[in-house]
Amino acid sequence: MFDLSSIGLKIKELRKRKNLSQEELAELIDINFRTIQRIETGRNTPSLETLSKLAEAFEINIQDFFNVGHQKNRKDIIDEINKIAQSLDDVKLHDFYKAIYTFYN
Repeated sequence: MFDLSSIGLKIKELRKRKNLSQEELAELIDINFRTIQRIETGRNTPSLETLSKLAEAFEINIQDFFNVGHQKNRKDIIDEINKIAQSLDDVKLHDFYKAIYTFYN
């Protein structure tokens, strides 16, 4: 189940990747920095308008805020992919490989 507080964690992660303070991000999207604080801590849920401004500032799609996979580290992601691959029969494994190969080439 999706937890709305994960949006705040995603925003915090993206802000830090851009090396922005909460104040700088707030100024960039023209909202109060305390609103950023409250969103990041899960006390406030951002409006659709705020999410749209944040997505533009971070150069992502708004749907990316709802992708909870960002909370997994590299090892966990690789382990999960390996687990999925090992559970597939030969035909599905080949299709899985083709999808990944096609996506990255």
